[in-house]
Amino acid sequence: MKKSKHISLFFVLLISVLLFSCQKEDVDIKRASVAELQFEISFTGFDFKTLDDSVPQCQDYSMDYVVFELDNEIYTSPIMNANGRFLTKTVKLPAGYYTLSRFMVYHTVLQGDDILVKAAPLVGSTYHDLMVNKLDLEISIEPFKKKQISVDVLCYEELFAQEFGFSWFDIHQMKIEKQCFFGDLCIPNDYVFEGSPYIGSLYQSQSNGLQSDMPAIMEVKVYKEGTLIRTFSNADWATPGEGDCMEVYYANDENLQGENFTYEVYVLKPDAANEYMVYELMATIDFQDEEGADIGPAYGETNWDGVVDFVVGNCNIDNTDYSWDY
Repeated sequence: MKKSKHISLFFVLLISVLLFSCQKEDVDIKRASVAELQFEISFTGFDFKTLDDSVPQCQDYSMDYVVFELDNEIYTSPIMNANGRFLTKTVKLPAGYYTLSRFMVYHTVLQGDDILVKAAPLVGSTYHDLMVNKLDLEISIEPFKKKQISVDVLCYEELFAQEFGFSWFDIHQMKIEKQCFFGDLCIPNDYVFEGSPYIGSLYQSQSNGLQSDMPAIMEVKVYKEGTLIRTFSNADWATPGEGDCMEVYYANDENLQGENFTYEVYVLKPDAANEYMVYELMATIDFQDEEGADIGPAYGETNWDGVVDFVVGNCNIDNTDYSWDY
């Protein structure tokens, strides 16, 4: 009877040792399969002859972290600058084969939503085929090794979500709101003569040259909830500032009510010392959602023209939406 107990105890110990050995072997296999993955962010410009000027513009935001998708799993990794190269922090993964299907770069906002500043266009989108290291990117990582992968990204704006393919994810229901700006700049007559900072300025390149009443060369900065979305300008037109009204647009999230927007309207004119041409802030226009700036009748007309028109100086023009002192 005692012998039987000793045999039973022996088998229990033997089974325990075998189970422990198997578990240890499984752990060792898992440890051996771990590999490291790191991304290098590669910036792609829009030097493509097939594209017009309607492309995303880069804003001056830091790149703080990335969100990427590997085989339906979402990962987040901070970004570091290593001698001018932007690299993600190393992520540990089981060795194997993966498909990178999403890669987005964010700027951290201390109070408010973080800003998507750069992204890799999704498969099937307008911009996807312009990339070299593009989604869906096949990745193979081996045990005990570190893999570094380059991913091409473009500057991102909400206005171009569809071109990036992001509409497929139905992130937001966006409506593109547009307004057209046109302004008159009325200057003192002696400013068109020698010694005036207008001499040699962009205004002299207009079709009629320098006059006391000229189409305003302007910039309009569009802000959303205090964050600069984009700066629009008519300074680089074939004849600066003239020929048409300047179209300004922004993305309005239709799922949100009461989004706050701001137009800052700048006009190119001499500085306070009358020495240099600068863009002077003429007005700040706040509004919500699709309201936009005031739009009234055209000059001398009674019908609304759909244009935000303004006058800087004393031009004696009627029915302008805005009038600002020179």
